[in-house]
Amino acid sequence: MNIPNVNEIITQKFEEIAARIANNNNLPQSFKTIFQNSFTASINKDVAITTYQQLSNVESTKALQNQSFANKIYELEKSSYTPYNLSTNLSKSEIINIATKKAKEYGLPPSLVLSVIEAESGFRQDAISKAGAIGLMQLMPETAKALGVNPYDPIENLDGGIRYLKEKLEQFGGNIELALAAYNAGPANVIKYGGIPPFDETVEYVQKVLLLSQKYRSFDV
Repeated sequence: MNIPNVNEIITQKFEEIAARIANNNNLPQSFKTIFQNSFTASINKDVAITTYQQLSNVESTKALQNQSFANKIYELEKSSYTPYNLSTNLSKSEIINIATKKAKEYGLPPSLVLSVIEAESGFRQDAISKAGAIGLMQLMPETAKALGVNPYDPIENLDGGIRYLKEKLEQFGGNIELALAAYNAGPANVIKYGGIPPFDETVEYVQKVLLLSQKYRSFDV
């Protein structure tokens, strides 16, 4: 059974009353005008409220959909991956201080870590390569996920990148050149070729990092 809408019934009755008043020649025109204006204003107000409620419902639905999408990404990545937030932007001196401290915590020479950062991103925390590497230490999304860090967060990016570099050093018996080659081209390629892979990019990368490390020696003290 269809239940009639009360608002529709009331509006219909008022329209009937308004029509009768308009056709009644015994009523003053001023009264007719006042009634018609009041009636129109009332109808318009109801329409406005209804429209506002409908728009609010649409926006609320969109917000819920966006929240659901954000939660879905969070679950898939298992980390708080978000676009860059400039409010967390660090100065170069802050990056150097944080990287130096973390390098010492993980038992790595800060000069090596700082030279990797410069070679990878030029100390730009918003750097993203064509291959999809992210941030200061150019972590690939899958590498960041394995390390349990958010690559878009500069501090987490540094922490994950330094830990990853340490892992490569340990994997290749403390050999810095092989560790750097693995950082650039992947450990599988280092193992495959039994040394630095014959890739121009990787060969130049290793040489560049070793050369850059000379100017950061003072941070090793």
